[in-house]
Amino acid sequence: MKWIPILPNTDAAFDFAMMYVWITEGLYDKEYVETYSVGFDKVEDYVLGREDGVPKTPAWASEICGVPEWTIKALAREWGKKPTSMLHFSSGHIRGPYSHEAGRTEAYKLAMQGLGKPGVQQVHLASNHPTKYKIEVGSGPTTPGIFLTRIRQYVPTVQDIPRTMVHHAILDG
Repeated sequence: MKWIPILPNTDAAFDFAMMYVWITEGLYDKEYVETYSVGFDKVEDYVLGREDGVPKTPAWASEICGVPEWTIKALAREWGKKPTSMLHFSSGHIRGPYSHEAGRTEAYKLAMQGLGKPGVQQVHLASNHPTKYKIEVGSGPTTPGIFLTRIRQYVPTVQDIPRTMVHHAILDG
């Protein structure tokens, strides 16, 4: 496991750069996106710069988020080549200008990975509810419209893991 420090409220730039690598190198689940999402063409146009003339490359994102270009590319390629779940701590993304964008880009990345397939889930830790630590798993292929207006990111499960034990759950299964 490696920590990649990122400048506050620049998560979306980082995410768009990862999506740029996935799109240009074919490292996403095209069949899933075509079958279970709506509006990917608009996301793709934005990421590739067709919409505004600015391709969201790792070099572009590096200037914004402070993460080296090679690190963004390496992570995008690693995640693009194997099933990847994402860990989301609520509250942190909503504390600054445009910080809500990270929730949207996270949903895009999950859809591009094939959300709901084995190993492709979203773990959500509700840090604003100290008595409840729920693992919430992303919806699967039966939920249409991952992109744009029909986003449904969280489907709660009955499994509870205390926050102090999450690292064990990740490392030890």
